[in-house]
Amino acid sequence: FSHSNGTVFFNGNTTISGRTNPIFNNVQVEGVLNVPASFQLAGNLNVDNAATFNISSSSQTTWFRGTSSQTIRGKKNGFRNIRVSNSAGVFVENSQDLYGLLTVDANGLFDADGSADTAKFVMQSTSDSPAVDASVGPLLSGARVDGRVIVERFVSGEGRFYRYLSSPV
Repeated sequence: FSHSNGTVFFNGNTTISGRTNPIFNNVQVEGVLNVPASFQLAGNLNVDNAATFNISSSSQTTWFRGTSSQTIRGKKNGFRNIRVSNSAGVFVENSQDLYGLLTVDANGLFDADGSADTAKFVMQSTSDSPAVDASVGPLLSGARVDGRVIVERFVSGEGRFYRYLSSPV
């Protein structure tokens, strides 16, 4: 499979499987797309409002590895892990959730609120254990995360307690 510079449309119920994971250019999801452990894009990702971008594995990584700017558009998705290897940038144009690790490779750019500065990128917390919270990996030389990022913290209901919450600067 050679991604060239076209768009692949997924409009049925599709599962990507096999020994090697292809690198797609642009992907348009109009049905149900069950993605593999490593879903690689050289172009844009657009998920229609009625579509499903299904990530079943907690170790799944969506890898943006293009050489020109890439966008994430459409329906709000719950990404497990995102890896960015694109120095031209990956722009979140519609609100998205992250439940795992955001990795930005050296000289990579991740714009969390998109080119219009209106998207909401939410790093989710689903348990009292910090080990399952969304996080940002080490930012290597030249790596950037631009824009507003919303960081949530799960607090279980354990009765009436005072809690001190803060964030490192």
